[in-house]
Amino acid sequence: MWEPESYEESKEEYERKTEESFKQFLPWDERKAFDSEAADLFNWHFSLNALLEAAHSTELPDYQKKSFLLAVWTRAVLLKNDSVARQVAPELATQVPEMSSFLDNYLNAKTRTQRDSEALYIMLKFSNLSPYVPYGVPEFSTAEETDYYFETSWWCKPEAIEYHMDGTESPKVVPAPRFIGPQALSAAKRERAALIAIGDAKSWLGKRVLEWAKRSPADPRMPEALYIAIQANKSYKYGCGSWEQDEDTRNELEELLKEKYPNSSWSVRLAKEETNTENPDGR
Repeated sequence: MWEPESYEESKEEYERKTEESFKQFLPWDERKAFDSEAADLFNWHFSLNALLEAAHSTELPDYQKKSFLLAVWTRAVLLKNDSVARQVAPELATQVPEMSSFLDNYLNAKTRTQRDSEALYIMLKFSNLSPYVPYGVPEFSTAEETDYYFETSWWCKPEAIEYHMDGTESPKVVPAPRFIGPQALSAAKRERAALIAIGDAKSWLGKRVLEWAKRSPADPRMPEALYIAIQANKSYKYGCGSWEQDEDTRNELEELLKEKYPNSSWSVRLAKEETNTENPDGR
């Protein structure tokens, strides 16, 4: 689909990147993936500790372990369970080498506040992170690899309504597995309520970046963090409430990036994008 007027890169470079982007899917030709019903069971009725136990189960294929550990670490960070997040970080670094240097910074942070900042930066850099176990073939990429286009990135608040083919709708119900006891189900229910209260990733990330910017305005990563949070909150980000956008947070992020870091490459990039949007024909 390469067209010279649409891409600055050559056709050869475009095709190389396309081949590279699909490389992670090739091994799944001989693998099994969870369907949406199985994922719902994990995400409704498995607590953080139960997911961690499942990640270490001998019945879980090795190629699925990565998805569980990513969900466990992200959920632990969101729920402020510092002990579990720190416990699983070294194992996650082994499973996902691309994250190892970032997780080292997270583990070496001297204070809880610094650790929270490192965790936030990791979430910004790896846009497939979610507190929920995915269904289908799991994807994993960096913000750079997606060219900061986040249409289906991170997570959305779980749907409370099921929509049926006949046009009707009803409250979503996921029956609990019989092998999970009442105490574990209660823990999972509390965690789920807390995650629902956190809401969609885009707004949560934007607000946390603003808080980080107030704490550490001199952090050299701040312009990049602001830019990623802006991109996450653009109106093209469908899936989470469709057109319901947190414009106030996005506007605050844009204003801060332009005013505090006007000479950064990220401010320049944002300005260029805005110019292209206003003048798509280049005039």
